[in-house]
Amino acid sequence: MDRLKYKLKNNESITLIDVKEYKQLVLNQLREQQAVVSTKAENIISPITDTGSTLMNSFNLGMVAFDTISMGIRAIRRFSGLFRRRRK
Repeated sequence: MDRLKYKLKNNESITLIDVKEYKQLVLNQLREQQAVVSTKAENIISPITDTGSTLMNSFNLGMVAFDTISMGIRAIRRFSGLFRRRRK
């Protein structure tokens, strides 16, 4: 790249080899930037660490137990309501 800038400043002719080398340099820089961006995106999107996931698992287990118990109580009330005497 330095050679290309030097030739541009001094109005020298630029060869196809110079353009090819500059293109490879720019492609390498682009690949490096793309790798950095992808790793940062993975870090942002990645799930919470193991401690967070175990906390969420225990919370989910508690919610499932609560839902099961409350649904069981509602079912027992409805089922027992079928056998109650109806008052006139």
